[in-house]
Amino acid sequence: GTLAIPILFLSCAREHASDQALRERFSAHRSDFDRLLAMARSDSGIGRIAPEFFDLTTGITEERWNQYRSLFSKLGLERGITIAADRVVLIASAEGVFSAGSSKGYVYSATRLEPLVQSLDEFPDVSERNVPSYAPLADNWYLFLQWGD
Repeated sequence: GTLAIPILFLSCAREHASDQALRERFSAHRSDFDRLLAMARSDSGIGRIAPEFFDLTTGITEERWNQYRSLFSKLGLERGITIAADRVVLIASAEGVFSAGSSKGYVYSATRLEPLVQSLDEFPDVSERNVPSYAPLADNWYLFLQWGD
């Protein structure tokens, strides 16, 4: 007969940085965050830029991509940025896969974001998953956390 051996998948995921650590990084590098925001706004048609890739069809040069990558490294943005019409999302960390994952970082938005919470360091209730939560950081800047199911 055949022997069935269960396969265990072990997660190597680490925890996201604490709110305090992200706040301290933001305060220490505020001018670089503002510079990255200005770059993203001027390249608004790009959509997504990561340390590992960008869409060549957007017209961004390799030199410009390297400028982004330098700032990503300096600011601890392991997963790069997503640029939308009304906001720029700066992804400090992402864990897991697709809907079962989570991401945490910074958001700049000209409009108020909700729901606002005091701390993003706690695992959200099931009802709050798949909906990002925000903690105020500075004028139009927020920390964000999003969990999948």
